[in-house]
Amino acid sequence: MKRVDSNNGKIKWKALSSRVLGESEERKPTKVGLKLARRFGSRYAYAIVLIGTLTKALSACGQTTFLGGVLDYIEADLGVKRSTTSVLYSSATLLSASTLPGLGWAMDRLGLRWAGMLNATLMGLVCIVLGSIASEPVLLTVFFYLLRFLGQGGMQLIGTNLISNWWIQKRGLMQGISGVGLSLSMTGVFPVLARVSCENIGWRLTFAAIGTFVLVFFVPLCSVFFLETPEMYSLRADAARGASGDDDAADRPSKERELEGKTLREALRTLDFYAVTLGCSVWAFNATGVFFHLIVILQTDLRADTKVMDSVVPHVYLTCAITSSVFTLVIGYLFDRANPKWIISAALVLQSLSIFLFSVSRSVPVTILSAFVFGVSNGCMNNMSGVVHAYLFGRKHLGKISGLGYSSMVVGSALGPLPLGLVQSNNLKQQTMVMYALCVPPIVGAFFALICKMKPLVPRNKAGKGTATPPREDVEMQHLLKEIEEEADDSGDDDGEWEEE
Repeated sequence: MKRVDSNNGKIKWKALSSRVLGESEERKPTKVGLKLARRFGSRYAYAIVLIGTLTKALSACGQTTFLGGVLDYIEADLGVKRSTTSVLYSSATLLSASTLPGLGWAMDRLGLRWAGMLNATLMGLVCIVLGSIASEPVLLTVFFYLLRFLGQGGMQLIGTNLISNWWIQKRGLMQGISGVGLSLSMTGVFPVLARVSCENIGWRLTFAAIGTFVLVFFVPLCSVFFLETPEMYSLRADAARGASGDDDAADRPSKERELEGKTLREALRTLDFYAVTLGCSVWAFNATGVFFHLIVILQTDLRADTKVMDSVVPHVYLTCAITSSVFTLVIGYLFDRANPKWIISAALVLQSLSIFLFSVSRSVPVTILSAFVFGVSNGCMNNMSGVVHAYLFGRKHLGKISGLGYSSMVVGSALGPLPLGLVQSNNLKQQTMVMYALCVPPIVGAFFALICKMKPLVPRNKAGKGTATPPREDVEMQHLLKEIEEEADDSGDDDGEWEEE
């Protein structure tokens, strides 16, 4: 009897701890989701790519490329110097990085649907309310923080994980297709449209319009069309035909919710996690620094008047956006066939080359060439940062792992504006020396990535073709099966003691 009491006590304690510590509970499919799954079947995986792309595209208002494009209007309106806004922006981004792991926990705890609705609602309110009242450094810092946390962090992370949950063998290609929309919106369409809008209606009304669109259009769309995982709706990943649990209808409820994946603690024990984290952080550090100060860099480099700048800036943004979009798609295709360490290393080397070209010449053609190379680098990493965690560590705890990894990347993004932000205005020599120094960290990150193995948790099919076809023991479930076998051994010992009694 004592042993029974002890076992019951352990079970009760475990159940209580799961509620207190926030371990994810089984989520039930929505009625609308079940209708969509029955209506479209495995083809709904392609709709998920479209929905995830829209989610990531709406992160643009929290991205450095967007904020850097409208920052001069904010500074002119509030009378703030560039050095001050650089410090405020970096402080806000650092605070965002420190709270992003909580977003990963919320995604695993609440699910992507509820997390997406809550994140989008808060972002819309921030754009409308804080965008209209931000006038002092404290409020401006809070405004930057919430845009970075909810926009760059929340919207992009939720959209990326949604697609990763529905695609395994073709994850790279689908994230590449999605990344095209992100690249166009983040580095081309939105910054240009934002500058035009700021010229006509001001920066406050521009953010109010964005917030209204998110609240009126995206939040209802998220509540209806966000389907968490294919297994939850008796479908298979990679748009494979057939239900996930047809072999045993009685076991279907448990089977369709089982996902492969390492825990956060296991991921932190691997060298691959730190190599990916360093590579993404260095890339974000330099990309944020260059885009945040791009207007000032061009003005200092080209010594151009306003008329020339108005013609050069759109060309730089669009060149970077087009090349980034094209190579995001190309790298997505290659990701399903090549080890990601080669892609990460190439991206970092190209970023170093781009910054060097920005520093070595002061002509318009070389500036456009630098934007082209920079776009190629961004195309590689835009896709890589979205799929590599699911590739290495699986889907089960993807929210926590990607949340921590993404927060580290945001730390790099937070520190990026500081080196160039502390350069004296129009001091070409100081700017050149700082940009030379920025060429070094990507080379270090590329070398670190090359010495890692970076093998996938779920083995790829030959040439990356086809869908995940499990053998007798599902390759996705190998990690879980090991844990189940260990628990079965422990329970077997308990049964033996009961028999002896």
